[in-house]
Amino acid sequence: MSLKDIFKNHPVKEEEPEPIPEVPNRIQGKIYYLHKNGYGFIESDVIPQERIYFHWKSLNHNTRKFAALVKGDIVEFSPRKYDEKKGWQALRVKVVEND
Repeated sequence: MSLKDIFKNHPVKEEEPEPIPEVPNRIQGKIYYLHKNGYGFIESDVIPQERIYFHWKSLNHNTRKFAALVKGDIVEFSPRKYDEKKGWQALRVKVVEND
């Protein structure tokens, strides 16, 4: 019996993907975690219960260098839903307020 025959007899159920929540173009959050390799995570009330990933390359060119960021800094960013497994990503990150 071939795979084609197996799938013909047992069709794969396609599940409806969860809708992506509506979020504004720019939101604020707080730096939750920083790693020396140049990435970190942000927490935001707009996207609750998820930490938003960012990479040093996503820092706004007017923002200070990644090494100067501190846990607790308030940042503004554009959120993007990367995919269901990886979650959210922050783009164009800009420091608004230092902790």
